[in-house]
Amino acid sequence: MCWELHHRALSTRNSSEFEQRRGFDDLVQYAFEMRAEGRHVFRIERDLRLPKPPLVAKADLVTSIELPMDWWIFLRSFDTRDIFTSQKANPNLITTFVCEAKAKDPVGVARQIALDLCSAQHQRRALGFADGPIFGATLLRGTLQIYHSHR
Repeated sequence: MCWELHHRALSTRNSSEFEQRRGFDDLVQYAFEMRAEGRHVFRIERDLRLPKPPLVAKADLVTSIELPMDWWIFLRSFDTRDIFTSQKANPNLITTFVCEAKAKDPVGVARQIALDLCSAQHQRRALGFADGPIFGATLLRGTLQIYHSHR
């Protein structure tokens, strides 16, 4: 109910990206991190690694889970350890969900979510995970659209 009222209020006026994201960020943080059984880490404005230029994509919102410490110690022993990470600032995290919000740029938001999902898929492939979907979302002009990327 609260999200619906927030969404309706924003869609009736020319709102900024920050205004559109405020309620959505809270909702995602609650869904992934704040529940008692939640194991996810919620971060905003994170640099994600890409396998080819531009080499970095800045995601508006990222949720992740931590690699077990034994795995992280093992992966750090490689000179090429960067290929196992998605997030530059937190290489011990596995990206699970990404979101992009743009106030008025449909092409920019579509390009950005594609780069974010590419980073997450690249990390999973490097870690040898089984094929599976990665989820993401865009928030554009008050409209939320869910995406999934399956390699």
